[in-house]
Amino acid sequence: MVNCYTMKKILIFCILALPALFFAQAKGNIELGFGIGYNGSEYSLQEWGYPSPESTTSLNVHASADYSFSNRWSVKTKFIYDSKGWGEGVLFYCGGEVWQSDVNLHYLTVPVLLNWHFGGQRNWYLNFGPYLGLLMAAGEKRFDADVKEAFRDFDSGIALGIGVKIPLSKSLKLYLEYDGQFGVNSIYKDGNAPETKNTRNALNIGVNFLVR
Repeated sequence: MVNCYTMKKILIFCILALPALFFAQAKGNIELGFGIGYNGSEYSLQEWGYPSPESTTSLNVHASADYSFSNRWSVKTKFIYDSKGWGEGVLFYCGGEVWQSDVNLHYLTVPVLLNWHFGGQRNWYLNFGPYLGLLMAAGEKRFDADVKEAFRDFDSGIALGIGVKIPLSKSLKLYLEYDGQFGVNSIYKDGNAPETKNTRNALNIGVNFLVR
C-alpha cells in the first residue's frame, strides 16, 4: 500500500515533469539530449569551527528535453543521476554522533531551466532556473554504513550553466557545457547539525537530437 509520504514524492516529481508534457503538445523545435559529466562537490563548515571537508569528484549521467519557442529562448528540463558528497569531512549522524569519513550522496535531480541562446548561429547558450533533487542513497566509507536516514530526502536550489552546441548534421549536435548547482536548504535532517548545503559544478558532454 502506498503511504502519504510516498504519494508526496510522486506528486512533486509529476509537477516537475509537467514541462515534458508541455513539450509533447507544443509547436516548435524540440531537442532530446543524452550525456555524461564530471562533477566536483564542495561543502563548508568553517563558521561552526570544524575544518571544511575535502572536495570530491564523481560522474553524472543525464537526459534532457529542450523546447525552443524563438531563436533566442528555450525551456529545458533535465533528469540527472548526480553523485555528490565529500572526502575526510565531519559526518553529523542521527542522535548527535560525529565522526570523520568520506560521504557519498546520490541524487535524482530535475532542474527546469530558461535558456538564452546567443552568437551568430545561436549555438551558445546561458541557462538558469530552480532544481529539485531526490536523495536515492547515502553511504560513508569509514564504517561502510548506510547513512541515508541522516539526510533530508529532498535537496533544492538554483541551477545555472553555459554551453555550446556543435552541429554534426541537420538533426544531430554535440554539446559541451558547464553546469552548476547551488543548494538553498541544509541537507541534514537534524536541526542541531550545522547548516550544510550542496554545491556542485560539472563539465558535461553529450549529443542532442532534433525531433521536430
